Amino acid sequence: PKLASLIVEDSKDTLLKEYSFLMSSFHILAIIGSFVFIVLGPWGIELIHSKTTLPNSTIVGLYMLVMILEQNHSASAVLITLFNEVPFIKSSLVSAAMIVLTSWALLNYTNLGILGLVVAQGACQLAYNNWHWPIAAYRLIGSNPIKGEFIGLCEVKNKISKLINSYYGNKS
Repeated sequence: PKLASLIVEDSKDTLLKEYSFLMSSFHILAIIGSFVFIVLGPWGIELIHSKTTLPNSTIVGLYMLVMILEQNHSASAVLITLFNEVPFIKSSLVSAAMIVLTSWALLNYTNLGILGLVVAQGACQLAYNNWHWPIAAYRLIGSNPIKGEFIGLCEVKNKISKLINSYYGNKS
């Protein structure tokens, strides 16, 4: 709701800061979460005495990267739709078809197994959706993903500083 109201108010500077903050926060949390899962996931599986195992850490790490990129372009698509635009239907359908075909081919004609499924998803999305929609979303708000990430990281730092200052400021 906050992003939509900023669009209605035509407050692009604030919209850029808020969207960039959300994206940078997601990136930070996703990277930390992925690292923790890769490091502690096998221990957690062992702790609950599960008879299943996780794929090796390379596959899990690659899958986490693919999912971070997927969520990144999905969030970009959400911002684009807040502007009452839905330009990504065709590319989504083409990507879905390519993922199915590539997955089938890699499973049937290679020995990659589950890695083939991760590669199929990652490669097909990286070909267009993973980079195009983040760029398109940031263009709508007068920026680009690199500048947006910088702005977002600054916003994360500022909000964490404010939180720390308000906590310790109230203690004195």
